Amino acid sequence: MEQIKANETLVDSSLRETKMHGTVDFPVGVYLDDFSDFKNGYICWHWHEEIQISWIIEGEFLCQMEGRTVHLHPGELIFVNRGVLHQIYPVQKGYGKLYAFIWDPEFLSGSADSAVYQEAFEAMLKSGPRCLTLAETAQAPGGQAVGEALRAIVALYTQHPALYHLQIKILLSQIWLLLCRQEGEAPEPMTPERERDEERLKRAMNYMHAHYGEHFSLEELARQALTSRSELCRCFRRMLGMPPKEFLMQYRIQQAEILLKNSAYSIAEVAEFTGFSSPSHFGSCFLRYVGCTPREYRKSL
Repeated sequence: MEQIKANETLVDSSLRETKMHGTVDFPVGVYLDDFSDFKNGYICWHWHEEIQISWIIEGEFLCQMEGRTVHLHPGELIFVNRGVLHQIYPVQKGYGKLYAFIWDPEFLSGSADSAVYQEAFEAMLKSGPRCLTLAETAQAPGGQAVGEALRAIVALYTQHPALYHLQIKILLSQIWLLLCRQEGEAPEPMTPERERDEERLKRAMNYMHAHYGEHFSLEELARQALTSRSELCRCFRRMLGMPPKEFLMQYRIQQAEILLKNSAYSIAEVAEFTGFSSPSHFGSCFLRYVGCTPREYRKSL
């Protein structure tokens, strides 16, 4: 089974993932993600036109999206709708496994003019829940049924028996039907205001990802996001629960960890490359976020 690493989550200027999942004639990707192999320890912020289900196999994970964080345990599933900006990382760094199932919804529904699309896909994709969480337990029959179908898809995807493409398509259709029937509280659907916030967030995050090693002002960041400084701060708090400065600091620390782990650069050089004003400032920030100094972190590897 294909294994995808976090540093291979390639995105364009809008943070849209550029990787094709599956093939043109069978747009279904099934991945086993082992986070002990990930260079930067997490799957970075991104979104895609496909829909996704992540199924936790080992360890605990946090999935962040649109102002909320979902804590996932082994046996739990999370459905992420089309176009949702999200990232996922293990609670215990470097430990955890999950299956990711990513597919094009039109593969199941047919064209937008089809009765199947209009009846079972249009509302769910355009105004349905941005995500759903399910538990694969007997007390949650919907989650149990989805888990059984995903387990069957993994077997088909790895063993390639006769007619396995058709069988996978049938199972994905069954999963979609179960998701459509889920009841209970769900995150609010996309609104014009949330869509505007998400677009600003994507622009700002893309600029920070490209320029995190440089010094730039909040005003410059707001210009890149096509909004004002105050509105950008409110947008970050609404969507991520933190100000832009905090997000940038977290990203710089994450990139510093990668360099400490996978390069021979000195600690002073790592501090410079990741945008810190001095090695001492870098050391104090690293200690606050990681729980040890950069030198201690490198020695522990």
